[in-house]
Order: sequence, then structure tokens, then C-alpha cells
Amino acid sequence: MTLWNQEMGCTSSDSEDELHSAIGLLARKQRPDTRRRVSVSHTPSSASMESSSNLAQLRPHKTRELLAAAPKVARAHQQSIFQSMWIGATAGMGGIIAVYPVDVVKTRMQNSRVATSAVQTLTSIFRNEGVGSFYKGLGPQLCGTIPDKAVSLATREFVKSFFDKPNEFKASLTSAAVSGVMQSIVMNPVEVVKVRMQLDSTLKPFGVIRELGLQGLYRGYSACLSRDVMFASTYFTLYDMAKTQLGVQDGTLLGWSMVAASTAGIPAAFLSTPLDLLKTRMQSRDATVQGFMNTYRQVTAQGGVGALFSGWGPRVSRIAPQFGIVLVSFDWLSHRFSPAVEHLPEPADTDAYADY
Repeated sequence: MTLWNQEMGCTSSDSEDELHSAIGLLARKQRPDTRRRVSVSHTPSSASMESSSNLAQLRPHKTRELLAAAPKVARAHQQSIFQSMWIGATAGMGGIIAVYPVDVVKTRMQNSRVATSAVQTLTSIFRNEGVGSFYKGLGPQLCGTIPDKAVSLATREFVKSFFDKPNEFKASLTSAAVSGVMQSIVMNPVEVVKVRMQLDSTLKPFGVIRELGLQGLYRGYSACLSRDVMFASTYFTLYDMAKTQLGVQDGTLLGWSMVAASTAGIPAAFLSTPLDLLKTRMQSRDATVQGFMNTYRQVTAQGGVGALFSGWGPRVSRIAPQFGIVLVSFDWLSHRFSPAVEHLPEPADTDAYADY
């Protein structure tokens, strides 16, 4: 402080007050002025004028030192809904390609009337149909995943923007539920085509579409809607809570962010497995009953309540890493390509600096 007092030409009793005023002025000058300028009818105080005079005399390196002494600047990344959409599409595409073979195994297990393990199902597909069958239906899935993640992740960010504290429970739950609704609208037709092709490797996507028509592409929508809302509400709420506990900010600490994203996927995937199974049964070509409750009764009559969790292992194994990849990629790309907005400390006397 002695050196500072000598530079500024002020006494030790005045230095802290002037430093505070100068920091406030620098904070205001660094922040874009988004408020309407209003004329000030009173004369600025002598203290503020003296602080302004002292600030003007600072050399550049002293200005940098002064800013370094100020409270840490919080940086938030803001993006338009269109940026959220293309970032979400890119992140979703990478995630689905990485884990798609596991999804094929899960679908085969869920549609089987005989209980089989993941290893048995995987071995059977490999021996009887070849490696290519593990990516059967990937094209339609990618065509659906790109708009799905674009819409659902952008919707989540958009809804969260209406909350003062976007990572709190209420904001996370509400934005996730709305995101799940949007996801089901986009993804149900894709899910129908994907399920049909995964169960019958001879089918072609356009052949399935012609066979079903628009109404048929929304077969099983009640189960798809229930699954997506339940999964999204559970997953994103746990994900935001985990990030808060780990001290992870968007686009930083990618290792811990991956841990948070993958861990949140385990309970979310497990709890939504019964709804995913009912959706698969309702959308399959050989479905013998129609309707959500009729399908539920059929499944439980054949294998008990435990049958509702068929395929939970592959489902968890797919979703945990997939959403880890998707969410970490989304946060990193948002941090990388979205403009940063600095939230600097407010000056103590805002009226005194109204004309700056």
C-alpha cells in the first residue's frame, strides 16, 4: 500500500476509499452499457471527481494491477437458440455413433419373448448377421438425432434462461421436462423406423415409412413421451446437481464434467427402462396388442414385473457414456464458440458514474 500511496499521491486513510471507487469505475467502463442513459441533475461528488482524476493519471501497467486486485470476474457464455441447435446437433451425432451397437443389442433383448443375456444376444447377431448388423438403422437414427439434440438441448437452454438461478432444482426440472416433450415429438418417428430395422435387418428406411404412413410413425407415442419426460427430468436434474457439487462450470474441468454426465445417466436410464421396453414392444412389427396399458399387461403376464427391466444393462451401458459424450461436447462447444459476457462488480456510487 505504501508504494500505491506514493503513486497516487494520497494518504493511507484515503487510499482504500479511492481504490474502491477506482475499481468501480473500471468495472463500469469495461462492461457494455445496456441501460438507457439518463441525465444526471446533480453535480458529481468531490470524492468521485478526485477518483476519476487519479484514475486518469494511472499508467497502463497500474491499470492492469488495479483490475487484478478487483474481485474475480465471472464469465458467462451466452448463445442464441440457433447456436444451441447446431452445437446440440454436433454433440448428439458424436454420442450416438460411439454407442450405437449397444443400442442394437438392447433392442433385440427387449423384443425377445425368451430371456437372453447381452453376451448371448451380441454373439448371435455377430454369428448370424455379421458386423454390419450392429449399425443397422444408424442412418435414420442420425437423421433423427441431429434435429432431436438440436431441439431438445436448445429448448433446455432456452427455458433455463428464464430463471435467475438456472442450475437450481426448479430450473433444472422444468427445463428438462419441457425438453423431454420436444424430444418425443421429434424422435418418435425415428424410433419407429429404427426399431423396425434393428429387429429385421432386411428392411429399408423408406420402405418402413411407406408402409406405416404419417400416423403409423407415431405408433407408441404415449410410451415414448413418458419415457423421454421421465428420463430427461431425472437425468438433467442429477447432472446439474452433480456439476454444482463438483464445482464444474460449463466448458471447464472436462474430466469431472464427464463424470457428472455419465453418473447421472445410470439411475436415469435404469428407472426409465420399463417405459423404453413398452415403447419398443408397441413400435415393433409383430406387436399383438395395441395401447400402453394393454402392452403393459401383456409383458407382466408373460414374465412378471421383472420383465419390464429386460435390457436394462445394455441400456445403462449405452446411455451413460453416450450422454457423457453429448453433454461434455455441448458444454465445451458452447464455451468455445459462444460470446463471453463479463459480469463485473457494480460501483458503489452508480449515480456518480452515470455519464461514463
